[in-house]
Amino acid sequence: MTRDPARDPARDMGRARMSWPAVALVAVALAFAATFAAAGCSTGGSRSGTVVFPVKDRKPAPPVTGHTLEGAPYSLADQRGKVVVLNFWATWCAPCVQEATALEATYESTKDSGVTFLGVNVHDIQDKALAFQSGRLTYPSLFDPPSSVALNFPDLAVTVPSTVVIDRQGRVAAAVRTAVTQDGLTALVRQIATEP
Repeated sequence: MTRDPARDPARDMGRARMSWPAVALVAVALAFAATFAAAGCSTGGSRSGTVVFPVKDRKPAPPVTGHTLEGAPYSLADQRGKVVVLNFWATWCAPCVQEATALEATYESTKDSGVTFLGVNVHDIQDKALAFQSGRLTYPSLFDPPSSVALNFPDLAVTVPSTVVIDRQGRVAAAVRTAVTQDGLTALVRQIATEP
């Protein structure tokens, strides 16, 4: 029996050959993993916690634009002069679901102080997000499946849930990289709302 040199397994050792569909599948899996590393569901850990930036060190918030879950256009620039609370969430994220009541209660108790809220729904299905929002949240949410708004905040390592507080001058004042509580968020928002 003679061996075909083109089919010699010893010759091809160390060189794995993959079909194009397999290569594409691996590429999609890696892209998916990278996306969730950038905006994965955070239950705490080393990336969690609250950071409040001193006024002198605050940087301008990046542009935040898009369409709400209902399809209305939104721009953060239109909110200048107000404190804006951005909350990044998804229906599949258990801590996001748990913090919804605290977010809504804080919104209701601070909205008359020049404070507005905006949810940013990421990596989700629009119908599920609308159903979740209905009856729970009275403030709008952007529909942002690719998480492009979160990627505009590279210094904050935004995950879900995350909450970013923008001051009246349009600067990033604080970031919370875990689920919020009503008492903690209300105190933080009121503190920033009283600044000149």
